[in-house]
This record gives sequence, structure tokens and C-alpha cells, in this order.
Amino acid sequence: NNLVDFAKQVAPAWIDIFTQGAATATIKTVEEGGKLLLGHSAFSQENVFVQFTNALSKLTEKQLAIAFIDDIHWADGSSLGLLFHLARNFQDRSVMFICAYRPVEGLETYTNATVFRDVHDNLLRYGAKELEIRQGINVARYVSQRYSLNTFPSDLLEQIQKLTGGHALFVSQLFSLWEDAKVIDSTPDPHGQPVWGLEQKIDAYLKIPNEIGQVLDGRIRLMEDQLRETLTYASVEGEDFTVQVVTRLRQLDEIKIFDNLETLEHRYRLIQEQESKETELRVLDFYRFAHRFFREHIYKQLSGGKRRILHRQVGECLESLYSNKQEIAGQLALHFREAHELLKAAKYALMAVQHEHTRYAWTEAENWCQFGMELIDKLPRSNETIEIRFGLLEKLGEIYYHSSDYFKAEKVYRESLNLSQQLQIDIERIVNVYDKLSDACYYQGRFQEAIILLEQGKKILIDHNVPFGKPHIDIESSLAYYDQEQFGKGDIAVDALYQVLAKAEQLPKTPKIERVISGTYNMLGILLERLGKYSESIVAYQQSLELVKKVGDKVAEIQRLLNIASHYLTIGEFEQGMTYITEGLDLSKQVGDLNSKASAHSAKGEALLGMHRPQESLTELLQGISIANSVYILLGLCRNLAISYLALSDLDKAREYAELSIKYAGDNEYDSSYGLEALAQVEAKQQNWDLATDHFNQAITIHQKAGAQRNVARFKTHFAEMLIQQGKQEQAIELLQTALMIFQTLALTHEITRTKNILDTMVR
Repeated sequence: NNLVDFAKQVAPAWIDIFTQGAATATIKTVEEGGKLLLGHSAFSQENVFVQFTNALSKLTEKQLAIAFIDDIHWADGSSLGLLFHLARNFQDRSVMFICAYRPVEGLETYTNATVFRDVHDNLLRYGAKELEIRQGINVARYVSQRYSLNTFPSDLLEQIQKLTGGHALFVSQLFSLWEDAKVIDSTPDPHGQPVWGLEQKIDAYLKIPNEIGQVLDGRIRLMEDQLRETLTYASVEGEDFTVQVVTRLRQLDEIKIFDNLETLEHRYRLIQEQESKETELRVLDFYRFAHRFFREHIYKQLSGGKRRILHRQVGECLESLYSNKQEIAGQLALHFREAHELLKAAKYALMAVQHEHTRYAWTEAENWCQFGMELIDKLPRSNETIEIRFGLLEKLGEIYYHSSDYFKAEKVYRESLNLSQQLQIDIERIVNVYDKLSDACYYQGRFQEAIILLEQGKKILIDHNVPFGKPHIDIESSLAYYDQEQFGKGDIAVDALYQVLAKAEQLPKTPKIERVISGTYNMLGILLERLGKYSESIVAYQQSLELVKKVGDKVAEIQRLLNIASHYLTIGEFEQGMTYITEGLDLSKQVGDLNSKASAHSAKGEALLGMHRPQESLTELLQGISIANSVYILLGLCRNLAISYLALSDLDKAREYAELSIKYAGDNEYDSSYGLEALAQVEAKQQNWDLATDHFNQAITIHQKAGAQRNVARFKTHFAEMLIQQGKQEQAIELLQTALMIFQTLALTHEITRTKNILDTMVR
């Protein structure tokens, strides 16, 4: 129960793993495991990775730890991804990872060699050290442990040591083969204890196979036909397989298959029983190959034709066993691809993308998009294949947009618009692409183009007489937001958003409508905050938060919590802001979206800066930057890191991160202005007065244009502090008085106090 409580606190997505095979009472303690998980996000790759990191971080808070992982050359892609994720997140923690692998398999011959090489090279770049150890296990010691009483000749054991290199799996399987073939056997001693010895002469040891594959082949040849066939059919389903699928493939009684599997598990030790799972249609009983190599080797012995037929049969079995195809869509896509039923595989690939999307599993979703595209490229062009490609492009664009790769997002959205002209695509879907394409252009700094795309989308809605709904809210909200950003029409934009919301509130409250209304309230909150209308801003943020909680969008909920936190940081209520940041950070750990977690660390770092705790701020920001893969989040993290290093008098680091923030902003001048202002502060410390003056003025001008008066006042205060260093008192006083008037208008008490203190110091 202590373990379960620990998992509930730091890694709820791992509860099913921790409770596999546990007693019923324990499972009931965690409400059957899954009930604690947060909606669809439970098993995304990001979720599992982040929560495993949480658990390991907690375990190593007060003590050193060493984690040993053997045979990583056999690891699958997800396991290698987890190892790389841990390497990125534990560089400054009290845990050491020791991983053993065989270079030939890992880097050259195994199925995942390409992925392994990539992870291997990146680990070395992250500071991992590599040692070459040529000696495997001690065969004589292994034999003495496995056969406590034996008469094996020492020269035989030496020969095995030489031929196998002490490879543990090779050695264990070799002796299992000899047991199966009666090459070795046991006889009881006077006390009834088994004494093992050679039953057949191994002339010059020529019967010792050269490689482990030959050993496994030898064991399989000695099996009864029914066991061999059961093992072969299981290998087609995968490393994990079900009794029910194997039963249908072999067309035997289920009990007979259970008997076969029990023999393969207990006598041959080639498979292991796993948990049972209840679907809507029936209970499924799972087994797993004891080692990935066993499954891979057995599967590779099948002819191409037999594989194709068996994969089709496995896919059809799985279709009949699951009513909800979405949860196994990826498996079905793979099976039907191997069955050469490419159209069916492509449909399931799209379903897999949609499934991973709902779980915020962006990496998996992107992989399935690419998988589906490759299938479509091999099929004749038709309305059906164009429709599938359009769906894949829609999702792929969202993935790139989420990760702030706006260049790729734009490319994908433009391709999907071209496709829409070849097929009768739903108007709302087309307008949604215009909206997303506009965002992609906007975040690349092409504001006018972004507005033109929105106007085109709006015209399509008018031309087709589409009743007011989600696409209208999206387009009109974005137009108002961009007008404010590009032309400084703050009050006009706010009025426009209120009008959109008034119309939206008249619509039936479906989850889709409530989600888009939430987004509009969020935009409204941002604009109101920039205009210094803080009491109205917090109301808009709260309304947005309530709606995303209602529809269960956890990633959006984190964003809203952090926006509310930003509001409190702006008005100087740091403790209140930290409350919302903590809630957002805790939720990001449960959801497992890395960018959300990075944003939360960035917000916490910013709050700690405001509380004059730069060293703690630095720790949070470095955690955020180690996991962020969104350019938009990285530019904020870099800006805050620049200020943290500045407070700690590390000017070289401060300059480095200020320049990185500007780089990540690209052509978006509003985003770049924060980096420019941070750079100006660094230059002021370095007494590069002219450069600092230019950068302060640039940043101030950008925020004046955007109507962000609070930032104008803040930047002027920092500029004035530099002028004081130069002895330019009159210019400094003028800037400070202007800033003070803005702060007083906005009723920012903490900023007023700080500015007055600077002025009072100058007068004295």
C-alpha cells in the first residue's frame, strides 16, 4: 500500500505497472488502477516518461542511486526513448545509470539499430562515458549455480566460455538445449540429490553451436509440432500476444492452447504469462515472450507468404475481439500493412493518430502520420485515399503547431488546402486549416499574410452561408487578436472579442463550442492584461479556466492556470501566483506533456525572480529548458535565464541566453522584444551604453505600439537605472516619472513603490 500511495502522488500513470499481478486487495486500494488516471492522457509516451522521471526524482532526493540496465541492445524504441529522456533530466541529479549492450547487435544488426545509434550518439553528447568490456559472465560460476552438483569437464566449460564470450542468454539457452536433447542429464546421488553430467560424448566439442540463433533453432526442432506451431503463431501477433488470437489461428480448443502455453512457459521458459484484460466483448489473456530475441528469431523464420496470410488473420481476429478499435488501431495498422492490405492499414493509421492526439502523445501521433502517408503513397489515387491523406495532414499540422515548428506546420497546412480543392471536404474543416495556417504565418512574423488568410477563411464562410459556429468564433477571435498585435488597436480588439463571445454564448453548449469559447476568453484575458485592465483580465481567465475544466482539456487547463499566475505576478502578488503555478506544475506532471511542464517550470522561475530568489529560479528554468521542444516556450525560458544569470552576476551566460531568446523569436518582433530588453540590461552591466540604449528603445517602441503599457513602464525603469549609472540624472528622472504615471494608472502597487524608492534615492 505504501508503494501504491507513492505512485498515486508522483506517477499515477504507472499504477497499472506497479499493480500487475498484485493481490486483489491492493488493486482495490488504487480503485482498480485506471480510475486515478486523468482522462485520455493516461498512457501517452510523454506521460509515462515524465511520471517515471517524477518517481525516480522523488526516490533520489535524499540518497544516491545506481540504476543498472542490461542488454539495452534488445530494447524497443519506446524504452530507448525513456532512457534518453532520463539522461536529459538527470544530468544534475544523484543517480547513475549503467547500461550494458553488445555493440554489434545494438549498433549494426538488430531491428532497432538505427534508433539505438541515434540515442547512443546523443547520450555521448550529453556527457555519457563508454567503457569497452570484453568479458561476459563466468561460465564455470554460472554452471555451479545452475547445477550445484555436476561432473562437467573443466575443459568443456572453458571451450563454452571461449565460443560464447560468456553471453548470458547464449549460455543459458545452450544448456537448456542440451537438457532438451538429453546431451546432459541428471542421476541421483546416494542422498537423492541430482548430479548432472554428460550423457553423450561431444567430440572436440563440435556440437557447440556458433551462435545463439542456432541454439534456439535446435530447441524448437526438438519440440512437439503443436508447441512449435503455437510459438510460431504467437510470434506473428507480437512480443505480447493473446491466448484468444492464437486459439483462433490454430482452430483448437482454448484449454488446449493454454496447455501448450503452460508447457512453453514452465518447461521451455520461452514465454511468460501476463495479466488478463476485460474488453467490452470478452476477457483476453496475455502472454509475452521472455526475451525479445526469441520472438524476433522465430518470426524471421516464416516465409513472406505465410507472414502475409497470418498477419491478415491476426488483424481480423483482433477486430472481432475489440469493439473499440481505436485503442488497438496501431496494432491493426501494422498487421494489415504486413498483410499487404494497405488501404485498410492507412485507415487504422489515421485512427491511431487520432487516438494518440487525444492523449497528448505527440511523438507517437507524428510517427503514425508518417506511417499513414507512406501507405497512401503506395496506393492508387482516389477520393478515399485523398480523404485519408487530408485527415493525416490535419493532425500532422496540429502536431507541428503544438511543438512550435511553424515552418513545418505551414507546409503541411498548405498541402492540405491544395488537397481540399480536389475533394469535397467539409467547409468547416477547410476554414479550420485557414485559421491554423494563419497562426503558423503569424508566429513566423508574417502578420499581414496571417490577416489575409483569416479574411479568406471568413469569406468562405460567408460565400457558403455557413451558420455562426465554431469556425466563425475561431476566425473572428484571431482577427481581433492580430489587429491589436499588429496595429495596436487594443480597445477595438477587446470590443470585438466581447461581441464574438456574446454571439457564441447563444449557441448550444457542446464540448467543441465550449472549448473554442474558452480559447476566446483566454485571448480576451491576454489583451486586457496588456492594456492594464487587470480586474477584467482575471475574470476572463477564470471563465476560460472553468470551461476547459468542464471539457477535460488538461493541457489547456495548465495554460490557463499559468496565465492566471502571470496575472498575479504582474500585479505583484507573487505568493498567489505561485499557488496557481504549483497547481499547473502538478497537473503537467500527471498529464505528461513536456511542453506544458516546461512552461510551468518557466513560470515558476519567473515568480522566483520576482521574489528575488535567482538561484532557485535558475534551478527551475534549467529543468524547463532541458525538456522543452517548443520554440515559443524556449524563448521565454531563455529570457528568464538571462535575467537569473544577470542577478547572479554571470554576464556571459546572461548574454548567451538573451541572444538565444531573440533567436528563437525569429521575425516576431513582439516576442523578440523581451530578449532585446534582457540583452539591454546585460549590456548596461557591461557598460556598453550605446548598444544598451538602442535595445532599450527598440523594446519600448514595440510595446508602445502593442499597447502593453505595463511593460513600457518596466522597460523605462530599467533604462533609467542604466542612465543613473552613467550620471544622466535628468533623463533618468524623466523616464522614471513617466513610468510612475503608468504604474499609478494601472494601480500596480509594488511597481509604484519600487519606482518611488529609486526616485527618492536620486533626490537624496
